[in-house]
Amino acid sequence: MSPMTRINLSLHQLEAFVGVARYGGFTRAAERLFTSQPGLTLLIRQLEEELQVRLFDRTTRRVELTSAGLELLPEAERVLAELELTVQNLRDLGNVRRGRVVVAALPSLSATLLPQALALFNTQYPDVKVLLRDGAAGEIVEMVRAGHADFGVGTFGGAELALKLTVMTKDRMYLVCRAGHPLSSLRKVPWRALVDYPFVAMNTGSSVRYTTDRAFAEIGVIKVPEHEVSLLTTMFGLAKAGLAVTAMPATVMRAFNVDGVVKLPLVDPVIERELGFVVRRGRNPSPAAAALMKSVRQAAQTFAVG
Repeated sequence: MSPMTRINLSLHQLEAFVGVARYGGFTRAAERLFTSQPGLTLLIRQLEEELQVRLFDRTTRRVELTSAGLELLPEAERVLAELELTVQNLRDLGNVRRGRVVVAALPSLSATLLPQALALFNTQYPDVKVLLRDGAAGEIVEMVRAGHADFGVGTFGGAELALKLTVMTKDRMYLVCRAGHPLSSLRKVPWRALVDYPFVAMNTGSSVRYTTDRAFAEIGVIKVPEHEVSLLTTMFGLAKAGLAVTAMPATVMRAFNVDGVVKLPLVDPVIERELGFVVRRGRNPSPAAAALMKSVRQAAQTFAVG
């Protein structure tokens, strides 16, 4: 068996061939490729000699592809396109390695999901500096809008038109009460059952308060909280002490020691808040920011939110 013949082609030859085919002649192709016509002609001649086929039929008026040229053209375009994509990906990878990302997230996610995502991200891009800033939904939106954060992670409802929301996953609401509470023996708890007990809620304006108010509104109830607090730790502590019941997203529960506390799914209706990214509309994330967003998505796939 004879050894495989080695073909010696250069990128310049393929670029010259595609250019002549695309622009319909040597003169126009030389102008568009910023080279001389004799140099372009030499590249095509070398390519034809290497392939041992004629690629163009030349007349005094026009240049046309031969059948061999027609067969080669789509393959040459594919090779050049794939090489360009590979080079761009390598450049982006270099930018990621030297990048800096600022991410803003809800406190509950900053204590649970984001550490998992950052640990995953750091194994791939150890030289990228990541700054994590936590805050309420409104604060995150303002940081992203003002350019103080590359992107935000949380639940944002109807953000302003200048921002783009992308849903990543959903976060179900659960009843939180002290073990031994009358509701703790149920497998699932209707929202209406909470009406008869003192309820602790987050202050108005928080994403958790928005979600609980929406749930009570769906059953036609205005539930006046026994306590309104600004910190999730306070809300959880009051429920754990048996002073009230409350409703929390599943992600929030991961941030607390649940000894002595019962977590039960709330139904009728099942309420889920949407978790996702918020970025400035019309502005693509930097390569480093896009890579971190990918890590957040990967962490969310193994992050129990329901």
